[in-house]
Amino acid sequence: MGRLGMVGALLVLCACGAELKVGKSIGLTPITGDTKVALSANRACETVDCRVTFNRAVMMATKQELSQLDDAVKAIDLELKELSFTDVERNVKLGADRLRSGTIVVGDDLVIGVAQLEHLPLTLRLEGLALEEVKAQVARGEGATLMIHAEIVIGPPMPRTLLVKYDVQPSLVLGIR
Repeated sequence: MGRLGMVGALLVLCACGAELKVGKSIGLTPITGDTKVALSANRACETVDCRVTFNRAVMMATKQELSQLDDAVKAIDLELKELSFTDVERNVKLGADRLRSGTIVVGDDLVIGVAQLEHLPLTLRLEGLALEEVKAQVARGEGATLMIHAEIVIGPPMPRTLLVKYDVQPSLVLGIR
């Protein structure tokens, strides 16, 4: 189906406000992986809560994956299947007893509280200005990248190395904006 045919089909489908979600079925690659974060050795953190902050840019989709559907995309849903923190040396996954508070911010707009990590999967919707920034990246010939900023408070003892594992499935939400 050509671009005009797709837009026509969407107009019919979405005329009453319905949405069509497409993700893995059209080749949107899951965002999965892990990263190790070396934490500074602060003796005080062996007995009291300490704040940890880190940033990371994550490639959400390539230009090729998004370019054909640009006009019809009204949002991008991110299904967060896993986001876990593990103390590497002790081989202990940090749960609610050690993750005292904090937030993970995705692309300046989407905020996940550490308490929400106990109730995954969770779907976050990227729309409005955040979506326009992603579209601008694609228009410049870049892949769609989101900045992740995490600020969490970890109870003692402080890990020397923190393993962050993540698994997110992006889906395009097609419809009339």
